[in-house]
Amino acid sequence: MSFLNIVIRTAGMLMIWGAGLAAASDTPDRFVFDLINQYRAAPYENAVALGYDPAVLAEKAIFPETRFEPYRVDDGLFSTAADANVRAAASESIDPPPDPDRQQMIQTGAVLSFSNFIPMETAGTLFVRNLFTNELDTGEFRFILSSEFKHAGVAMDPGVLGGRNTWFSTLVLGSAARVSDIQLLNLINQVRAKPELVEKFVSTDLLHLFQQNWRIYYLPHLRFQPVFFDDLLYECARADVMTPDMPDTDQQSMPVLEDVYPGELFHATTVAASWENMAEARPVTDLFSALLVNEFATWPYDAVIFSNHYKEAGTIISLAAGDPTDSTTSPGTGVHPGTGTASVCAGTGVTGSAPDTESPRIYGIVFADDNDDAIYAPGEELPGETVAVYDIHRNQVAEMASDNAGHFTVTLTPGQYWFEAIKAEEVVRRFIDIDKNYFVKMGFSPKPLPAPH
Repeated sequence: MSFLNIVIRTAGMLMIWGAGLAAASDTPDRFVFDLINQYRAAPYENAVALGYDPAVLAEKAIFPETRFEPYRVDDGLFSTAADANVRAAASESIDPPPDPDRQQMIQTGAVLSFSNFIPMETAGTLFVRNLFTNELDTGEFRFILSSEFKHAGVAMDPGVLGGRNTWFSTLVLGSAARVSDIQLLNLINQVRAKPELVEKFVSTDLLHLFQQNWRIYYLPHLRFQPVFFDDLLYECARADVMTPDMPDTDQQSMPVLEDVYPGELFHATTVAASWENMAEARPVTDLFSALLVNEFATWPYDAVIFSNHYKEAGTIISLAAGDPTDSTTSPGTGVHPGTGTASVCAGTGVTGSAPDTESPRIYGIVFADDNDDAIYAPGEELPGETVAVYDIHRNQVAEMASDNAGHFTVTLTPGQYWFEAIKAEEVVRRFIDIDKNYFVKMGFSPKPLPAPH
């Protein structure tokens, strides 16, 4: 039997593989995607087939009944994976994810070099199996067994590197949600925690709003718990604003919410806005303002943003720029109009849940409070910042990183906690007594000017 020397670069590690030659095939890239989902559907069976001891698997919470939800096809992530392979072929390395507009994204890749040809199925199987065994060995379920992501894209491309036949392999996982979608949810949770902040976000005079609906006079005296992002509700919101320009996903992943949503109640609302010059627009803030004004017309009836009925939400913003040649001023100025739509789908949570027995959940934002007003605004979020949580005795109980929208979540038992974030030499701390779901802002204020000598 002939053997191959296969060099795999993945997640910063270098590994050497030996494998038998398999039969040739013309299976497309989807083969690898489906293979990953096969491993997710039966991780225990696949691990045992590879020689893992069931007792060792049990220590890693992999049991015969363990199942992971299959990844959903995302054309944008498939394209990202293909682009990464092109870069790998040109530079012998795979760059970090190039799409910071996604709420979350992670990718890994491999360069498989060999002296003679092997079919894509063999190379793809080695790629997936290597990731799978690495996760079982380390206990870090980041790719094949990730529970954090629900959308994926894969690319397998042949080439020549260093005079050797090569397969370039990339797996990209990511959220369907964009940063702008979570920015909208951040704003909703900010005003739910402190309703008087609506004055900062509505362009309509508050006196005029009071005249339209006198009941909103009582709104600043109320407090609402945060709502948490829900993937199913996001698909509902996405269906409401679907445009030809939006990245497509597997149509089977677009559910009919009435048939599949497990909560007792859900509510959807959509608003639209337009701008004469997209270059100067503030689409997230403007659409959020439109949502507020729309709700104030009937509040507290038909409410979504200011209602404690809801625990989960999906928010989405869709923008469409006008034709640059159809300028409102002279040609060549770059001034062109645009339109936008915002949709919010909110739900009550799983039927039969008992709020009094649930552990409190924390919804947080890490942001650069550049104007020192203690108010989060879109564009101020700080991605990739670590937030540590300590109990009253200063024992660390949790640690997480903010996503590309500056957002993070954590579940805690009731009690008193310190939240701490460190950026360069600056530290932000919050002391919170938590007995229910809570909204936390971690704002880094600008440093004061030094005192004159």
